[in-house]
Amino acid sequence: MMMDLEKFTELAAALSYIQELGFTHTFRCHGQQLVSLETRQAFSQDRFLLVACHRFRTGAHKDLRVVLYAVEGPEGAKGIVLDDCQSYGDNCLGNFLVKLKMCQLPPAQDAKPLPPEKRLPPFRRAS
Repeated sequence: MMMDLEKFTELAAALSYIQELGFTHTFRCHGQQLVSLETRQAFSQDRFLLVACHRFRTGAHKDLRVVLYAVEGPEGAKGIVLDDCQSYGDNCLGNFLVKLKMCQLPPAQDAKPLPPEKRLPPFRRAS
């Protein structure tokens, strides 16, 4: 599915647009799961795919940043994850977003998986 979020400058307009496309859940991190605020159903983070993302400036003076992620999860669950770019203590969201973005990168033609001892440790935000 191709989603053109770049045409939006206002977060509210982008949210309306993706809701019309069936992205009706709002997901929040809880432990190693994403929980739908609408249904309270919890899903394993590793079962989500990134469909689109876009950064918006919000606030009275457009001095705040919010990143909107459109994601598809198991059992047809489609929705959004919002990152306000200011939640320094939210390791769950940071780890999820790093894994989500890394899973979307196409592998190089000659790429081989790294052995576990050479892999980077999980992302941790500074406290």
